[in-house]
Amino acid sequence: MRFTRLSSLALLGSVFVSSNLIAGEVSLRYEDFYSRMKVMHKENYQLIELTFSVPQTQGCKIEKANISTERSTVPLSFTKAQRLYLPYDVELKQQRALVNLQVDGESANCGLAVQIRAKSPKAEYDQATLKQIYSEMDEMQGAMKGFPMKYFHDAIQGLRFTLPADTRVVLEQDKGYEEFTVSGNWSLSAEQIEQSKSLTFSAVPDVISPWVE
Repeated sequence: MRFTRLSSLALLGSVFVSSNLIAGEVSLRYEDFYSRMKVMHKENYQLIELTFSVPQTQGCKIEKANISTERSTVPLSFTKAQRLYLPYDVELKQQRALVNLQVDGESANCGLAVQIRAKSPKAEYDQATLKQIYSEMDEMQGAMKGFPMKYFHDAIQGLRFTLPADTRVVLEQDKGYEEFTVSGNWSLSAEQIEQSKSLTFSAVPDVISPWVE
């Protein structure tokens, strides 16, 4: 399986490779997804989750998705943003289930993105919560070193917030308040988290993920 770095994500994405590859269709081993989810479930993280999605590039729009075994085939839920909602089920692993995706173009040109994210982003955070999100993400990155991704060696540099257009940000630190407007990605370093008292947004962040350069 070939891997390529997706600069907008904390983790890396893989190009689809399958023994049953037809134009527009791909079958991936559920076991590979399960092994990643197992790391997350083992540690019982409270504020973060692991997500899988197909980046929305030309020819990579998901048309259908399901999980199949020798005995059954069930639909697989996905969002407009093409995030896949996969069950965590040891029986599917034991039955050698396949995750089957059909896209509107050549599947070999598409990718699978894996990302650590904060659960249920909100518009206001205190320092304790920011520190816990950072700590859990940093620990999870370390736990994923067995994943075939060579970039999981150093501690994450902070948290990255993906914000709606013209979001007003108010950051309270020991030295006082900062107020500014952001559209898109904005990062808060580990050092800033240590000095922060509170962080408020005028709109809920779309995504909160590890900041990795």
